[in-house]
Amino acid sequence: MSNPHDMSRAVNLLQALVRINTCQPAGNESVVVDFLESQFAPFEDVVWKQRIDHGANRSSLLLRIGPDVPGGLAIIGHLDTVTVGNIDDWKHDPFSGDIIDGTVYGRGSVDMKGGVAIMTDLALALLESRSELKKPLYLVYTADEEKGLTGVRAIVEAQTLSEIDALIIAEPTNNKVAIAEKGALWFRFVVHGRLAHGSKPDEGINAVEIAIKIAQYVQEVVASDVEPHALLGPATASINRLSGGIMTNVIPALAEVEVDCRTLPSQDNAKIRKAVEAFVEQLMADTPGLRVETELINDHPAIGADAEDPFILSVQEAVRENGYSDAPCGMTYYTDGGFLVPKINVPFVIMGPGDESLTHQVNEAMDVDSFLAGRQIFEDVITDYVM
Repeated sequence: MSNPHDMSRAVNLLQALVRINTCQPAGNESVVVDFLESQFAPFEDVVWKQRIDHGANRSSLLLRIGPDVPGGLAIIGHLDTVTVGNIDDWKHDPFSGDIIDGTVYGRGSVDMKGGVAIMTDLALALLESRSELKKPLYLVYTADEEKGLTGVRAIVEAQTLSEIDALIIAEPTNNKVAIAEKGALWFRFVVHGRLAHGSKPDEGINAVEIAIKIAQYVQEVVASDVEPHALLGPATASINRLSGGIMTNVIPALAEVEVDCRTLPSQDNAKIRKAVEAFVEQLMADTPGLRVETELINDHPAIGADAEDPFILSVQEAVRENGYSDAPCGMTYYTDGGFLVPKINVPFVIMGPGDESLTHQVNEAMDVDSFLAGRQIFEDVITDYVM
């Protein structure tokens, strides 16, 4: 399937994608979907397409190459990126896609337009070769992964992927094979206590102290009765926002705290959530006049795959043959897969080019050698699985 033209095109696709601003919160993924549709337009007679418009210039796209039969492989990549922040902090224009000393610079070059470019280029190469696929290959381009998972939620609802056999989540791992990712459970608590003079704390209800107590309970629940995961390490819960109080000598009547929990595949987010809710209800029952508003900001389950699954072993073989370590690893960040995998229950890998430590960072950049190696690995996996 490979030839020098393919490799050059892959890099050109990456540059073109970086040059399209899809930063949150606007996203504007419809512009990328238009671009992708134009790339596949010459093959409309043999490519099945489903475009999902979410409104506000946001879209997701599904393509199928090959036979319309159960099974096959899906590759998923999101089109949105995080914001660039202060553009003056960037050494290079974050939307230039310029190549300097073997590196493509720009927002999204790593997370995750590199993976998106590879899956697109390889699909185009398959179509150009008129190769006959034994199994279908699905390309899944999603909107809003960085915030609300709008795209993958719509795709799950459409049930298009309900009969696939395996999934690649093309997030950056520097071409390592990740078979697990942590889940996320984010809480916000708004505590309404009672104001009092600082010299008479018993006459008030200290909202700040109660907020801290609730947050610490969340930490205890998340860490209790769970062993660290071999690839992901321990479950964590961090208190990342806390506000409250008006003066040093006034018992605060209002406080707000947010806790970011990162859970493991062995944990049930719903069980943690119910324990926290019961604790808050008991606090209010024990403290007349106290009111606590609990908001679940994010609920994303952890996922893990069987390391001995034949699909994962075949991916490891491709990685090993291309000079990379085939040792399985885990990712502490979450992906579209955390929402998709529990719905379709298939083996998966998280794998793609680029250094994950550069994601969401100023001066995000993709090493071209890593990118091209990733392309070759993906080609080997696809060839083995669907041809």
